[in-house]
Amino acid sequence: ITQLDMTVREHKGEMEQQIIQLECNLEKSELEVKECNKQIESLESKLQHSKEELHEKDFELLQRNQEINQLKKKMERQQQSLEALEKTVKNQENCIGDQYRETLDLGQQLKLEREQLQRTHSELQEARQMLAQSRREADKLACELEEVNCLSQEKESRANRLAEELGAAKAREAQLELQMQSEINKLFAEISSLKGACQIKKLAHERDQAKRQISTEHQKFGSYQLSEQLQQVKLELEEAQDNVTNLQQQLQVRDEMVRAASETLLVKAAAPLSNNFCLTHTIEKMARRNVLITGCSSGIGLALAVKMAKDEQERFKVYATMRNLAKKDPLEEAAGHNLGKTLEIKQLDVCDEQSIKTCVNSIPDRRIDVLGNADDKLMCRKVIGRCCLLFCAVSNAGMGLIGPIECQTINEMKTVMDTNFFGLVRLLKEILPDMKKRKSGHIVIISSVMGIQGKVVVLFSLEFSIQNLGHNS
Repeated sequence: ITQLDMTVREHKGEMEQQIIQLECNLEKSELEVKECNKQIESLESKLQHSKEELHEKDFELLQRNQEINQLKKKMERQQQSLEALEKTVKNQENCIGDQYRETLDLGQQLKLEREQLQRTHSELQEARQMLAQSRREADKLACELEEVNCLSQEKESRANRLAEELGAAKAREAQLELQMQSEINKLFAEISSLKGACQIKKLAHERDQAKRQISTEHQKFGSYQLSEQLQQVKLELEEAQDNVTNLQQQLQVRDEMVRAASETLLVKAAAPLSNNFCLTHTIEKMARRNVLITGCSSGIGLALAVKMAKDEQERFKVYATMRNLAKKDPLEEAAGHNLGKTLEIKQLDVCDEQSIKTCVNSIPDRRIDVLGNADDKLMCRKVIGRCCLLFCAVSNAGMGLIGPIECQTINEMKTVMDTNFFGLVRLLKEILPDMKKRKSGHIVIISSVMGIQGKVVVLFSLEFSIQNLGHNS
């Protein structure tokens, strides 16, 4: 009985620590919501700045329109002066003809007038050239005005889009805040109910202890009754232990739901903003994504696993697999201090279905059992559907067989097909159902250029079938 008391007290301390952790997680989610609000305020300031730039562009357009109007007025004045000059030239020509007919003695005067006419003609030509240049400048200004109008329209459309996206982001944030508040209220209610249940169980346990003390005083008179009571107490304690374990599982599931909800809140707040404002620092707060890579003992698989594990932002948790774990030394040396943190080495043989299943099932959070009522299960499924339990699978395991087809044996060809082609099929059959249920995930299939070139018959047929399988799946 004392051991049972100690276990109950230990379970009570663990539950209190879990409650404190839940409160800390709630405070972190509130801080993240505040950061999102600050980002929205910065976006609003940028939108106001873009509106001010639009007003400045409109003012510049008005100034250019005024300049164009002034140029048009100058052109009209020049045209009027040219018409006046043409009229004067015509009058002078008429006068010269009359004077030439009337008096032949005025030849010198006519020569002078002809020189004046030549000068006027040259001036007319220069004026016409100036008019053509002014027309060209007017056309250029008109083209520039059209371009400026197009730019202003594009900026207005962008500003409208930004305003719409900002409103949508605010609406999504409000919805997510309401969901978080409802989940937080539910968690507080469950925590209070758990505390009440623990207190009730404690009181019942104290009553049982008092009864046991009374029963020990009257042990001589009721040994048979005491044994029955002890059996009942044992059954009640077993039930209490089962209830405590169930409550611990529920608390763990709730903790995971709160973390997943906070991650989805960050993703939802960053998704509509990253396309227009390149807010990559909000996306960096996402949780690590599980990546499974086959054939990591050497070559492309080893380089890819090390590259993703050494990501500066630590966005990926890489599970590097190989058929023979005795060849893991090069991978461990290349991973360095990332081994055990962002990279784990596992055994996986693509020719063995059981090996694939055990390796994939060993990935954390692949399948989560949900305890509680129907609303809790529905909420947990929604949250898990948004998270990427197995974000990406890279099929890299394979072997080569180079040479003419008449030089190869059937058993060698079967082993190559079983490893390269059917190994990929086995991996797809294991991971595709979960990705289809979640409606998320990526599959990367690494093949050879021999599937396109076709220089070697065996390798060409194998790689071509792998590429077709990747496109069809």
